[in-house]
Amino acid sequence: MSRDARSAPSTAPNAAALTRAPAEVVDFLVPLWATAELGATPAQVGAVVAVEAALSLVARPLAGILSDRFDRGRIAALGAILYAISLGGYALAPNLAAAFGAAAVGGVGGALFWVAVRAKVGETGGVAAYGQLLAAEGQGAFVGFIGAFVLLDWLGYPAVFAAGGVAALAAAAVLLSERSAPRPRPSDRGMGQVGRKLMPLLALTAVTATAEAGVGLLLLLHLQREFDLSPVEIATVFAPGFLVFILLAGNTHKVTRAIGRGSTLGLALIASAATAGGLALAPDPWLITVIWAGASVCFAAAIPVQEATVAEASGAALGRGMGLYEGAQLVGALIGPAAFGLLYGAGGWRAACFAAAGVLLVAALLVPFAVASLGLPSRPRTSPRETATTAVTGTAAGSHTDETRRQTGSGQQATPDVPTGPDLDHARKERVRWFQHLALFVAAQAGIWFAGDSWIQAKLRGMVPDDAPTLMTVSRIWVTVLIVDFLWSFSYTIWPRQKRAAETSAPAADRS
Repeated sequence: MSRDARSAPSTAPNAAALTRAPAEVVDFLVPLWATAELGATPAQVGAVVAVEAALSLVARPLAGILSDRFDRGRIAALGAILYAISLGGYALAPNLAAAFGAAAVGGVGGALFWVAVRAKVGETGGVAAYGQLLAAEGQGAFVGFIGAFVLLDWLGYPAVFAAGGVAALAAAAVLLSERSAPRPRPSDRGMGQVGRKLMPLLALTAVTATAEAGVGLLLLLHLQREFDLSPVEIATVFAPGFLVFILLAGNTHKVTRAIGRGSTLGLALIASAATAGGLALAPDPWLITVIWAGASVCFAAAIPVQEATVAEASGAALGRGMGLYEGAQLVGALIGPAAFGLLYGAGGWRAACFAAAGVLLVAALLVPFAVASLGLPSRPRTSPRETATTAVTGTAAGSHTDETRRQTGSGQQATPDVPTGPDLDHARKERVRWFQHLALFVAAQAGIWFAGDSWIQAKLRGMVPDDAPTLMTVSRIWVTVLIVDFLWSFSYTIWPRQKRAAETSAPAADRS
């Protein structure tokens, strides 16, 4: 098959993994840093967080317009560079005024990066591509938290922020290394026109994000107050769900392909409502762990469908559509903690969870209307890359390519393949492979922990014996192996490449 018949994997997932790591860590650490290092009051900390959120919300529509007018990879790279500047500002900030400046730059940079990256994926990708993007973000966040806690313990807050800035610069380099695609066809649709078409789905997105963000924050407080768990113990409650989310997000598109976008989204919201109700009645952290893992499956199924549907409905105004979608998500994330925090204070944990379950059930009932109003077919369009895969198995490539071009709302053709395509795909597979190893590691180490021979447990307590038993030695060696495995697997994200054996075994027809 010639290169023109294929669509290369985008650099977007690799860049998203590198940028999501510091993004999640900053959201978590900035309030703690501002209080501990700058002596900020709770009101001042809230103001710093609010500045970043406000600038990000205001900049998202502008980011959408820029993503429709200019090369999306370059816009995303600019956002990553601004985000790196913001992180450098946090690392060097001598006072609260500098922290406000860093927050403002970070808000604008984050808006440019995430809107442009999602629009870039939507150029030639469908639900599967957005699932892979979501999985990459989860991988980056997971690794970011692990690295942040290690650096924080050794070198303090400035080192964490500096490392995050380096990761953001690496993301910009990854994006700039990709050959530019043809500039998107300018759209004659204004932001208001796009917003009116997408309004039912955007409202649904904001409502569900409100409930999910509210419950997620309250669960942290519930585990701390009701069960007196330490931060490490709280992390163990969330970890299995995080791993489920990472491993499934890239594969839930198969469900959407089988039952359609409306059914997938509706069932995911119903299941989310059930998990919210289950959390209200869960008597102990172990059951909460299981229920949260189920909620993670719902997130992994619903979010790629939402993003792919917005991309398909936006057509040539893909950037504007993604800007509005990102704005709706952020509005929900801002309202949710405040609204459900009030419910938690007035009626307690169960009242807040049952309220969230009710909101999600109502949202599930509105899914058919929101999807039908877009005028899209039940099954999402097939991306050019998936079409090319089908052609390899024996289906007529020409007819499928034509069909894909007819289905592509943006009117853009498949981006020609670039030499780094297989390398980027291999980088994604290496990340997934490491998280599979991590899932096995967590399960085994949990058993060793309860057996009383965990090296991790002994290290945390500062009580590693000189004559460690065999099982403890195995536990320590396994930790070392996992770290080395991580460094090797994620090196492909920063330096995309294929193993020589994979390159030499590729069929000659694929290299033509």
